Parts: sequence; structure tokens; C-alpha cells
Amino acid sequence: MSFDGTRVGDKPADGTDGKGWGQYSSGKINDDTFPYYASLYEEQWISVPSSPTWSLSGSHDDTRGQFTRRRETREQKDARIGKFISQPSDHSTLPLDPDFMIRVVAYDLPIGFCECSNNKSDLEKYRRLADWQISDPYFSSGEHPHYTRPAEVVAESAGGMGPDELAKMKEMEIYKHGGR
Repeated sequence: MSFDGTRVGDKPADGTDGKGWGQYSSGKINDDTFPYYASLYEEQWISVPSSPTWSLSGSHDDTRGQFTRRRETREQKDARIGKFISQPSDHSTLPLDPDFMIRVVAYDLPIGFCECSNNKSDLEKYRRLADWQISDPYFSSGEHPHYTRPAEVVAESAGGMGPDELAKMKEMEIYKHGGR
């Protein structure tokens, strides 16, 4: 399967072999992040049959056929979450695909050594610049910034009209309908 192939329709399977996040296919774990992230999940409360007691059948203390609640064991939790069939992960598995490495990585290589993490204030500045929810003024003002189309981009090839042309069209519509 390619790195971005869908897994929709795959059915979860019990056991260690299957297509789940923490299961194995062809002797290899499906997602090598499972051992690290599985510990982030809590054991859930489960109902299990009560163990037989010394009580007489039909007595007030008879617990046969009843259930008690307890936390699942770590092995039960890992089996439960391990059979989850996730869709392809974001970026962690992309470098494992040769086609990705050939076609994309060549355009996304850093040049030189990255030393910005040595200076914590610079690192914080770069992280804020990279976070479009912080750096893009649209998220704080709700107003779209006015962009102009570069001269190299022809309107017809860019899908039609730019912001200036759209604004003129809206003005013409308002004028045509009597200013409403």
C-alpha cells in the first residue's frame, strides 16, 4: 500500500496479526509509533464475571452470574487500542515511502546546520511565524488581507477574477439593483 492509501473498509481483527495500529503484518508492526503512544491511553473500566464464592446457591451472598467492575490490564488495553485501524498518519511515515522521498523531499531540504534551537527566543519567534493561527492576521481580525495578483499570473489561468475584479463586480451589482 502506498503511504497515502486508504484503509477505509478494513475490519479490525482480534489477536496480534491484523491491519490495526498495534498489530503485525508479515512479521512487522504496522505502525512503529504504537509502543510509544500506547502508554498515553488509560486502562478502561470493564465488567467481568464475578468469581465463584463459598456461598450457597440462591443465598443472599451468591455472586454467580453477576458481574464486577475492574480496570482492564495493560495487555487488554494494548489489544483494544492496537486493533484500531487508523488512516495514514500525517508525516511520520512519509519518509518510509520511496516515491515520496524521490518526488517531494528534494524540494524540502534544509541547507546547512539548524542552530536556531540553541537560541530559545529565536526558536519561539520561528514557531510563532510558522503557526498560521498566530501569524495570519485573519485569525485575530476576521478580515481578509488585501492581496494583489502578481503580474506573472494571468487572471484566466488563475481561475478567473482577483479581489479587485470581484469588488468591482459587487459594486456593479449594487448599482444595477438600485443601490440595495
